[in-house]
Amino acid sequence: MSKITENKDELLRERKIQRVTLACSLGNLVLLLFKFFAGIFGNSAAMIADAVHSLSDFATDIVVILFVRLAGKPQDADHNFGHGKYETLATAVIGLVLLINHTKIGMAMRAVSVDFETAQLMGIKINNVISATFIIGTFLAAIGSILFFTNFPGVVPTAGAMPGLKAFVAAVFGGIGSVPGAVVGAFIIGICESVIKGLDTILMANGAITEQVGFATFSDAFTFVLLIVILVFKPTGLFGEKTTDKV
Repeated sequence: MSKITENKDELLRERKIQRVTLACSLGNLVLLLFKFFAGIFGNSAAMIADAVHSLSDFATDIVVILFVRLAGKPQDADHNFGHGKYETLATAVIGLVLLINHTKIGMAMRAVSVDFETAQLMGIKINNVISATFIIGTFLAAIGSILFFTNFPGVVPTAGAMPGLKAFVAAVFGGIGSVPGAVVGAFIIGICESVIKGLDTILMANGAITEQVGFATFSDAFTFVLLIVILVFKPTGLFGEKTTDKV
């Protein structure tokens, strides 16, 4: 009886979150379109820039809706503890975006990343910013490791080597310094690896091959090939900004 009540409460909670987030997303969408067209017709670059800011809010609402829906799925063979970690992941990503874009320490981080010496001349305490950045990064690494290793019965000291390398590739692919870019890069890499691992099954089901070729063996190699391609053709990544040094 308590289990049924708990499931009902969880379902009601999910519906309330989706309802509120959907209303907020519609409001942000209307605001985004209004600012964009007002900037276009009024020749206001500031209004267009503010529309881009509203676009990030709208994207955040979409992330919340998707991840809350994923988190509401029941347990299965691959997720013994349910899908609640997706909600934790979305909370961490959105929290990081808000921290970087809407707080004093986040503004200081962005200033230091753009120009170290000028930020110091403007009165920013560089050492405090660096310390805060390492603390936040360590905290996020702890959350990521907990979410990643919940599906494994045991952990060894070298177990995080490959996920760490893939996280680096995702950050480079999305654009160093762009949190949404890193998230998008990670999703693209994860989807591509999943497709490669299941390519044998897909081809056999469609009659393209009669026996397994072993494409899953190359799933890890794909990540590093992608890194090489990105560094050669677009070093700044998908969402990275190209910077030029004035002499």
